Amino acid sequence: MLQISRTDDVLDLGCGTGHLTQTIRSKTDGIVVGTNPTDEMIAEATHHYGKNIEFYVGFAETLDMPSRFDVIFCNSAFQWFRDPSRAVLNCHNALRPSGRIAIQAPAQANYCPNFVLATDFLKHDRETQDVFSRFRSPCR
Repeated sequence: MLQISRTDDVLDLGCGTGHLTQTIRSKTDGIVVGTNPTDEMIAEATHHYGKNIEFYVGFAETLDMPSRFDVIFCNSAFQWFRDPSRAVLNCHNALRPSGRIAIQAPAQANYCPNFVLATDFLKHDRETQDVFSRFRSPCR
């Protein structure tokens, strides 16, 4: 849907382990960057795909890459942003004139009912409730 061209510079915001970032890499000769707030995800992405992709640990809310990208791709990450307004502003600032963004995010709890059931269980189980006491589901 983004119609990534061979010259586009692309940011994969919330890239996880980089699998989709690698697909983006195959569509452009431009710069491809993946960001994710989790050290472990970025380590995995770098290990598997880091040869021709830049990966960084970082939050959308603190993204500071002014006018660097033609395209921003955000798949199944937007619902995790703690300050969506700030994230969108930072994305706007990261795009060049005529840049474009695609965001895919679940809109309801029934997006992944097994995820909802599992996190509810963990929040109430005696062995895991302390760890999950501050967890806020993105699906509610």
